[in-house]
Amino acid sequence: MEKQYEIKEVSVLQGLGSLSNFILLLVSTIFFTSTYYILLPVLPLHLGNLGSNYLQIGLIMGIFSISSLVLRPISGNFADRMGRKTLLYISIALFLITPVFYMGTSSLLLAGVTQIVYGFSVGAFAVASTTLATDLVPHEKLIQYVGIFSLAFTAAKGFAPAVGNLLFLQYGFPGAVFCSWLAGLLSLVLLIPVAEPRLTVSEKNVPFGKMFLDSRVLMPTMTLFCGMVTFGILSNWLTTFAARQGIVNVSSFFFINTVFMILSRLLTGKVSEKGLPKLTIFTGLLLVVSLWLLAGVTQLWQLALVGIIYGIGYGAYYPTLTSIVVLSVTKEERGTALGIFTTAFDLGVSAGSILGGLSHYFGFSYVFWGITVIPLLGLVYFWHQHRRVQTGF
Repeated sequence: MEKQYEIKEVSVLQGLGSLSNFILLLVSTIFFTSTYYILLPVLPLHLGNLGSNYLQIGLIMGIFSISSLVLRPISGNFADRMGRKTLLYISIALFLITPVFYMGTSSLLLAGVTQIVYGFSVGAFAVASTTLATDLVPHEKLIQYVGIFSLAFTAAKGFAPAVGNLLFLQYGFPGAVFCSWLAGLLSLVLLIPVAEPRLTVSEKNVPFGKMFLDSRVLMPTMTLFCGMVTFGILSNWLTTFAARQGIVNVSSFFFINTVFMILSRLLTGKVSEKGLPKLTIFTGLLLVVSLWLLAGVTQLWQLALVGIIYGIGYGAYYPTLTSIVVLSVTKEERGTALGIFTTAFDLGVSAGSILGGLSHYFGFSYVFWGITVIPLLGLVYFWHQHRRVQTGF
C-alpha cells in the first residue's frame, strides 16, 4: 500500500509570488552562507590563541569539511522526508547555538564536536535551500534560476571573509562570532515568509541507498567531480604557479574569472532543456582548454585570457549539471539527489588540490596537461551515458 504525506505550504505573508519567495530565499542563503565564511579566516587564529598547534588547527578545521561532505546526502534525504523549510529551520537553530561553544570553552574536543554540528548545519542548509529554490520557480525558468541562485554562495564567499578579518582586527574573535550569529538570525527572519510548495511523497520513490547508483544522479555527479578537479588545482595552486612564472598581480585573474563566471551563469538560462547535454560538453571542454593553455602561460595577459575562458566554462558547467539532476528526478527526490550531487563538487576540488602537489616532482606544466585527462574522461562518460539513454543501448 502506498504511503503518502504532504509537505504543507508554510507562508506568513499571504500573496507572495514565486519571484518574491525566490528572492527572499536567495538573500537568506547569502546571509547563512556568510556565517561560515566570516569565521573561516579567523577561527584558526582563535584556536592558535588558545594554544592549539598547526596540526590540531588543521584537524579541527578539516572536521567541518568532512562533516559537511559526509552528512550532505543524508540531509538531502531529510529535506525530502520532512520538508525543505523544516530542515532549514533545524540548520539555523543548530548554528545559532554554536557560538556558545566557540566562546565558552578552550577544549579542543568540544571545538571538534561543534565543528561537526556546524558542518552538518551548513551542508544541510545548502542542499535544502537549493532544493526549495528549484521548487519555487516555474519549470520553464528552472535553468536560469538555478544559475542565479548558485551566485548566492559565490557572493557570500566573496565578501564575508573580508568582513570576518576586519571584525577580528577591530573587536577580536567575539566580534566576528557575533556578526556571524547576527547573519544567521537575519537569515531566519528572511526565511520565515517564504512559502513552501505542497509536495506529496510516496514510498515508490527510489530508496535512499539505491539513489547513489541511479543513473539519473550518477551521470551528472561523476561528470561534476571530473570537472571540479580543474577548479581544485586552480584555486589552490594558481598563486604558486604564477609566482614561479614571475607573474605579479595574480589577483586580476580571480577578478576577471569571477566577472565572466557571473555573466556566464546569467546567460545559461537562455539555453533550452534539450540543449543542456551539448552545453555540458562545450563548457567542460572550456575547462580542459583553459587548463591546457595555463600550462604555457608566461605573461599576465595570457593569464587573463585563461581567466576569461575558465570563467565562461565554470560559470555554466555547474548550474547546467545541477539543472540536469533536477530535471531528471521527481520533485520528491530532489533533496536526496542534490545532496549526493553536491558532494562531487567538494570531492573534485579536494582531488585537484591533492593532485596539484605532484608538481613538486613533475612541474606545473606537466601536471596541468596530465590533469586535463580527468575532465575529458568525465565528458566521454557523460556523452556515452546520454547517448545510451537516447538510443536505449
